Amino acid sequence: MNKIIFTGASIIALTATAPLFAQATVPADCVGATGNCSVLDQTGSSLEGTVEQTGTGNVSDIVQDGEGLTATVTQGADDNISNVNQDASGVGATGMTAEVTQAGGADSVVNQTALGADSGVGAIAIVDQDGASQSTINQTFNLANSNGFTATVSQTGDGHTSTVNQIDANLGGSGDFGLSASITQTGSDNSSVVDQFNNRQVATVTQSGTNGTSIITQNRVDNEATLIQSGEFNSSDINQNDDNSDVFVSQSGDNNTSVVDQVGNRFNDVTVFQNGSGDIATVLQDGNARGEVAVIFQGNGSSNSTADITQLGDAAGGGANNLNGALIDQNGGDGNSSQIFQRGAGNEAENIQNGSGNFSAIVQGDSFASAFFATDNTVFVDQIGDNNVSTVLQNDLGSGGGNFADVDQSGTNNNSFVGQGNGSNNSATVSQTNALGGATNTSTVSQGDFVLGDDMTATVTQEGAGNTSTVDQSDTLSLGGFNTATVEQIADGATSIITQDGTLNSATVNQYTDAHSSTVTQGGTGNNVTVTQGVPPVI
Repeated sequence: MNKIIFTGASIIALTATAPLFAQATVPADCVGATGNCSVLDQTGSSLEGTVEQTGTGNVSDIVQDGEGLTATVTQGADDNISNVNQDASGVGATGMTAEVTQAGGADSVVNQTALGADSGVGAIAIVDQDGASQSTINQTFNLANSNGFTATVSQTGDGHTSTVNQIDANLGGSGDFGLSASITQTGSDNSSVVDQFNNRQVATVTQSGTNGTSIITQNRVDNEATLIQSGEFNSSDINQNDDNSDVFVSQSGDNNTSVVDQVGNRFNDVTVFQNGSGDIATVLQDGNARGEVAVIFQGNGSSNSTADITQLGDAAGGGANNLNGALIDQNGGDGNSSQIFQRGAGNEAENIQNGSGNFSAIVQGDSFASAFFATDNTVFVDQIGDNNVSTVLQNDLGSGGGNFADVDQSGTNNNSFVGQGNGSNNSATVSQTNALGGATNTSTVSQGDFVLGDDMTATVTQEGAGNTSTVDQSDTLSLGGFNTATVEQIADGATSIITQDGTLNSATVNQYTDAHSSTVTQGGTGNNVTVTQGVPPVI
């Protein structure tokens, strides 16, 4: 039976100047329908449109123009389609609510627009679909007092796709705020896009299982995004264009990929867990980033790994922060790789890799920039087993001091380079062992390469086969001093080279077992050298 519903708002509720009921028309797609079909067109204020359809073809089209708009659509099983268009375009027009519940073949479009002066207060759209899914919500408000915005979509089963697009066309007006989107899709082909522009955005997407993929873009002011996807193809792209920032991504298992991009300046914060398989996570928090913290954790045995964090803080106004941070933990084997790059202020970077291909580069302070920020640097690198390589550069070519690097490599083909630039009080500790067997070891520590370096400390411990250690504490003008280098090698065929410039430097080399080579070169006065070869310590 073909149903055309004209009712919904009481005659009393309609404005005197508006027609009592705009003439509803049957969409061309409904002509000759043997199942449900409903078209409702309303103009006025305090409008209510309600459609209930049960069984077979279902089609519902509601158009409301005025203010105080409410549309409710309930469709049962079978082919469902619902279109709701609400337009509160008059001056001061407020209040739009659309609630759609569909089952079976579902498809839903809700479009809410408020473009008049001081209009658009309090729009809400709620869609609940069960099966075959697809949902698009678009909310567009304008001018300084537009606010409210909320969209909630929940879809269960089948093809899922959901797009929420909320726009404050006035970008940055004093009264613009709200914006909130929550999408929950459970089990199957998921996909989700949320775009929210300008002011107090919040977006939460939960997709549980199968093909995944989600893009959240929020454009400035308070931001916050949470995405959780569980299982199968996963992928996530979050871009917040920053202010008070905040991102949390958790993808649990399978072909993971996550890109977070917060394009700098304000409180920043990112956390990504991916829990195993295809892995790859990239975080960038761009120019003068401010608060900065980024954590990537790819756990549960990981696999083809790769994680990249870039934080570009400081040498710009904007007040305090720039505390930097950054942790990459790749908890499990296979591809591994890891890079952290930080530009300036509190700095701290930690990298933990557990088995397989390992590689890690941490750079703090960019040697190719016009200023070489990096201040309170600290680095921890732990690589446990397999092909390890680690490079740490701190404050490269720049000025400053207080760098600290601790590199711990256990087992197999270790290789480590630590470069600490000008300044004083630099400290580097490198430990390479054969705890897991088969270590090749090589270590190069370079401190104070240019102009000035003093009060620097380098400690290298190598245990295993074929160790080689080079420590260079020098500067082109030989103005440094008070540097300390300590090398301890427990292996056959070990080689140690130490170079120190300036005054009152100290070098200690302990080489145990056979066939060692030690070279110490010191320029300046008041220096001290101790070399011990042979006779391993009693354990």
